[in-house]
Amino acid sequence: MAMKVTCFADEISQDLEEQLQVLSEMGLSHLEIRSVWGKNVLELDAEELDRINGMVKERGFGVSSIASPVGKYATCILRMPRRNCVCSCLLEKATGASANY
Repeated sequence: MAMKVTCFADEISQDLEEQLQVLSEMGLSHLEIRSVWGKNVLELDAEELDRINGMVKERGFGVSSIASPVGKYATCILRMPRRNCVCSCLLEKATGASANY
């Protein structure tokens, strides 16, 4: 099984275009989305996710993972009566940001 080298692209910049440019220069083809444009992945709306998807595909990149902060809130989420809504939200964000492996 081949592994893909990837990184938290927001450690490069909050600007997605700059993230993709630097990763391209480094020879990487995948990124982990944690935050873009100063927003955590969970705060991105549908329009922003579409924009990310378009930029990533246009540059030939793949999204290796969605780095959500869900682990920080896991015990809280598990106690929530509507915890499935949180899980659904994460899945929606991952799908919207083209999480292809």
